[in-house]
Amino acid sequence: MRTYTRNSPEAVSRLVAMAIITDAEVDDRELDALERMDFYGSVGINKWAFGDVLADFCDDLKRRADRRGRIRLLDQRHLDHALSEVDDPLLRAKTIALIANLVRSDGRVAAQEAAFLSYLLKRWEYCSDTADTARLH
Repeated sequence: MRTYTRNSPEAVSRLVAMAIITDAEVDDRELDALERMDFYGSVGINKWAFGDVLADFCDDLKRRADRRGRIRLLDQRHLDHALSEVDDPLLRAKTIALIANLVRSDGRVAAQEAAFLSYLLKRWEYCSDTADTARLH
């Protein structure tokens, strides 16, 4: 997995990209939500640079495919790496708000999206225990 500068727009963007990809579906409503939330301006990245981060994340996923070609969209080791690159408390709070709004934007919250958000909250210590945090796979 790529390494980004700590607290950079790319580091935050990768987490948002993970949230988008988590349910194995890029929904146009999620992409529209990024515009409505002024994600790009609030994080300091343009739409095309975000697209590059999203594409790079997908490339990283493909490289991690097993011999059968199966891909785990999220695994704890890679997620922990990505989460560690955002350690500014205000930026973490902003990232959580962005992702929480994003995962609801398509009218439903998939189990994997809920698991991703729960894991993020627990890892960043915004809650001490999420009732049986769903498995990341």
